[in-house]
Amino acid sequence: MTCSFCNALVWKGEAIGRPTHSSRKLFAICCQQGRVKLPPVKEPPSSLKELIDTPTYRKHNRLLNSLLAFTSMGAKIDHTVTGTPGPFTFSVHGQNHHRMGSLLPADGKPPQFLQLYIYDTANEVENRMKSMSRGESKVKVDEKILEQLIKMLDLNNHLAQTFRHARDRYESGTGEEFNIRLISQKQRGRQYDLPSAMRLSA
Repeated sequence: MTCSFCNALVWKGEAIGRPTHSSRKLFAICCQQGRVKLPPVKEPPSSLKELIDTPTYRKHNRLLNSLLAFTSMGAKIDHTVTGTPGPFTFSVHGQNHHRMGSLLPADGKPPQFLQLYIYDTANEVENRMKSMSRGESKVKVDEKILEQLIKMLDLNNHLAQTFRHARDRYESGTGEEFNIRLISQKQRGRQYDLPSAMRLSA
């Protein structure tokens, strides 16, 4: 569904109030029904626009998102509310954070998350599939779609480009140590706001 104010793509279940057949559905999750004015969103890459409405992509979009993630989520999860009757509930104590880990996998360990952008990228699709299956049966997702999304990120995502630069340094074989830093600016107010693409360095 689409928000009638800002054209954001939203889920039917995110509508507020009790919709009737005669009234349009209203959403508060995106622009607060037009009260929040945001700059127009950049057009997504054409390769993604072509995929978005295909049944295969729609069926596996969460899995594909996980296969391309840079980090894993970290939090103290409250397991007392999981598995109870009613709608699925995911409760977290304290602050949600992301686990980034090292740029390269430990000896004998398979690459995961951002390491997949740097290490053994000649076998990247296979490594990504294995990272989600944990050595069991292969994840069932169209490998051509995954390859297409990897190429799209390489062309359009500044973090992916930064990690590819790290891969090039690693594969150059100079043995030189390197690291990547995301430097936050504390004077930017209450919002947790990492630097934009122009302030990334490797």
